[in-house]
Amino acid sequence: MNTHPYQKIIIIDDNEIDLHVCNSVLTNVHLHPDVTMFNSATKALDFIQLIKCQSALVLLDLNMPEMDGFGFLVAFEALPLNVTAHLDVVILSSSTHPHDLQRAFGFASVKNYLVKPLVISHIEKVLKRVA
Repeated sequence: MNTHPYQKIIIIDDNEIDLHVCNSVLTNVHLHPDVTMFNSATKALDFIQLIKCQSALVLLDLNMPEMDGFGFLVAFEALPLNVTAHLDVVILSSSTHPHDLQRAFGFASVKNYLVKPLVISHIEKVLKRVA
């Protein structure tokens, strides 16, 4: 049984280990979410434009090749509102630099900023805030 407001959780991270850790944490929280993982921000953007769901949580890494998390956020926020309105973005980054934090919260779609690795207590707090 889902105890969170999201139909889908989308994880975007170029590191396979971090993808696995996120998926394991989500499973250990007993969310049983529909998790989709991407190692590319551009592939995730393509997917987001195609999905039809009422609500999704996007866990986004900032430091990635090809398109970083900030590039993703610029492209994401340029999408039509009917595509993005029901998606919440949470940054999940190894960066603790204040500039990254300030820049991330400059995007309207960013609801929270977590530092890797993802831990159960952090994702539970994020989910309680939006429930």
